[in-house]
Amino acid sequence: MNNRVASFLVLAMSLVLLALPNFGCASSAAAARRADRSRAEKSFDFNRWAAVTVHAFTVIDGKRKFLWLGSGVYLGINGIVLTNHHVATDDNKPPRAFQLEVCLVAEGAAAPCISAEVVALDEDDDLALLRTALPSLAPIRIRSNAEPMREAERVYARPAFGFYLTPSLVYGRFVGHRLEAETDLYDLAVMPGSSGSPVFDLKGRLVGVTHALTTIPGRVFSVVVPAQTIRQFLSEHPELFQEHVKLYP
Repeated sequence: MNNRVASFLVLAMSLVLLALPNFGCASSAAAARRADRSRAEKSFDFNRWAAVTVHAFTVIDGKRKFLWLGSGVYLGINGIVLTNHHVATDDNKPPRAFQLEVCLVAEGAAAPCISAEVVALDEDDDLALLRTALPSLAPIRIRSNAEPMREAERVYARPAFGFYLTPSLVYGRFVGHRLEAETDLYDLAVMPGSSGSPVFDLKGRLVGVTHALTTIPGRVFSVVVPAQTIRQFLSEHPELFQEHVKLYP
């Protein structure tokens, strides 16, 4: 074996040895992602009916005219749906100029829609509550204020998207808390129409609702209204939850 061949073999073996740890890391990361997805899918079984589509429309000459759509969270109690202020209202139209309806979404299909009325609004935090005739289910669990989000913690969102895209779970991570706006950032790939979508941790607890998108140094992040703000908003309207108010102190 000449020196050139020997040198080549030594170099090749060195590259293989250097690559092995990276293969191991990639394999471990892939396994972790699969485990996270499995946990999310199991927790989603509890929240299968949580995501709803919110439609706004008007009736002109007896015909329905679609105005906009968004998403929401059916809290499972007394027909109450949580969504964004900007989904439930329109600054350019008086409240009676349009109507709202809510559709349950599951297994990739939208159920028949039912009418909804706005019963509470918070413009500053971009939150709203709608009342519908949906039947009561197991109440959605909201993450405790005593358990803040961890750095890079994995979550999943359930945008409803309306009729033009099949709903699915969207995975991402917690990026950080914006003190100046009292909102959280996540690297969730949400789309127009997903405002008001629930964001859950891997235990199936609500950690926020999507609010907007923002771009920071070339990257797009989802802006999310956090659980503590949602809890505060719900606590201001105990009359809507009756005996269930203790669930959202």
